[in-house]
Amino acid sequence: MRNTYRLIGWLMGALALSSASARDVDPSEWVPCAREGQTCHVPGLAQVRFGANGQYTVRNVDGRIDCDVDNFGDPARRDPKSCEYRLGWSRDLPRPDQGERDRGWEDCAREGELCRFRGARTVRFGAEGAYHYRRVVGQIECSVDEFGDPVYRVRKKCQVRQVPERPGYVGQPNDRFPPGAAVGPGAGRPDHDRPANRWAYCADEGQPCTSSMPTVIRFGVPGNHHYRQIEGTVRCDTRTFGDPSPGVQKTCEINLVPMDRSVARQPDADEVPPLDDRFWTECARESQVCRFRGPAHVRFGANGLYRVLPARDGMPCDIRTFGGDPTPKVRKTCAIYRP
Repeated sequence: MRNTYRLIGWLMGALALSSASARDVDPSEWVPCAREGQTCHVPGLAQVRFGANGQYTVRNVDGRIDCDVDNFGDPARRDPKSCEYRLGWSRDLPRPDQGERDRGWEDCAREGELCRFRGARTVRFGAEGAYHYRRVVGQIECSVDEFGDPVYRVRKKCQVRQVPERPGYVGQPNDRFPPGAAVGPGAGRPDHDRPANRWAYCADEGQPCTSSMPTVIRFGVPGNHHYRQIEGTVRCDTRTFGDPSPGVQKTCEINLVPMDRSVARQPDADEVPPLDDRFWTECARESQVCRFRGPAHVRFGANGLYRVLPARDGMPCDIRTFGGDPTPKVRKTCAIYRP
């Protein structure tokens, strides 16, 4: 009998949770963040709902949550489900447990210190549920220079994933960066030896991508991207970035290297410099020839959206040369990077 009462109480609580959290919801407010079995990352405090076809369970979330029935129950049996979020917690729902959010991570350094460990590990840097991630070997400087700044004006720290990663590790679904990104210790290297780009996964197509500092975001598929410099939140879609690869699912990646450090060195041929207009000199209009001597980076586009290529001793300023049109039906120009 006692078990029966417990079951009835659990069912009533679940129904109350579902109805309380789902009422007065404008569907346009919800932003897709993950499919079932993936991890939903939210830019701060948010409500996350899980389900399909109008049947959802909602939870308050800080940072991220696995999009699965273990966390939400199964509001839509036999249907493929997904997670969506909207910013702000609901007072009708319990707050997430801090211990649950931090499970699996251990502190390794405060901001400004060196985080040391054995082997290859995933390290996160941040505070208050906002983190940037890197996969490194041996050690890393716990600083904005190495990770970027996930949350302004807050004292941050580094934490290392408790489970060592096996040789040949290529990441987990939770890791917000592509395999191979940001590998290797970077502490102690002078600026001219540091890379100008460190690309990290930011969002799938259709989702928002947020940066707390001015930086370059690229949108597309490997080897074919459009570039835009942003600060704040931008929608990762073809309306914002054009369409470098029609008919293909694309992603946004963010450059974690601070802009002042990128400007401090000449970028390599396979790197993309900052797109701030102060560092670029117009060299040609579309269909003309951009003339210069020696090596240079050239951008092609308009309205803050560009394709970027390395070149030497001049190049045609046209769609064919740059391999695509970042801004269709808009007159474009070419400019040379001259910091």
